[in-house]
Amino acid sequence: MNKTLLTIGAVLGVVLVCVLVAGAIFVSAYNKPMTLKLNAEEQIGNVAVMLQRQADVVINAQAGFGQIAALDNAQVLGYVAEAKAIGGMLEPLCKDGQCNLPEDPAERQKLLDAMAQFDNQSRNFIAYVQTHSELRAADAFDDMMISIEGSANRVSTQRLIMNQYIGDYKEHCVNFPGSFFCSMRGLTGNEFGFYTVDESKQEAPTPGYPTPVLP
Repeated sequence: MNKTLLTIGAVLGVVLVCVLVAGAIFVSAYNKPMTLKLNAEEQIGNVAVMLQRQADVVINAQAGFGQIAALDNAQVLGYVAEAKAIGGMLEPLCKDGQCNLPEDPAERQKLLDAMAQFDNQSRNFIAYVQTHSELRAADAFDDMMISIEGSANRVSTQRLIMNQYIGDYKEHCVNFPGSFFCSMRGLTGNEFGFYTVDESKQEAPTPGYPTPVLP
């Protein structure tokens, strides 16, 4: 009798362990889609913070731009206008070094598109400066470009990480078994699109400005 009870107890113990392990695996798989989504959202917020700081740099440099006679006024006006536009969009979303995305998917994508547009405008401006070496002869302008390109470098780094997180989330929700758990959580993987920039600007020669350290 005792031997039988021990056998039954051992079997029940094994079953219990299996149930606990299976439950842990299920909970982990169930939570993973939301974890991936939150990671992507957090990284988009990080990019938004970098862009907001870059927009502030551009807006603050506006007066200094006017002192550089060789600058194309259309380039400056377009760049400053984009900086003010993205700054206005991000201001109500960002506080204390943290930006939260809009809840509405359409508004969220609109923000992503605007972020990409300003990023492209920055790359256009930097590429323009690179092709006009006479602009860098002015010490004041050189100082401004150190800040502008430094902030652009940080945006580029964070953007690459963000797109990787978005890609991981989308891929998880497309492939089984991730797609099963995404559907259980009411997620599709399409809650936000990729943040794209004009890749041709990446091939432009860099002027070698250092990236300043943020305080």
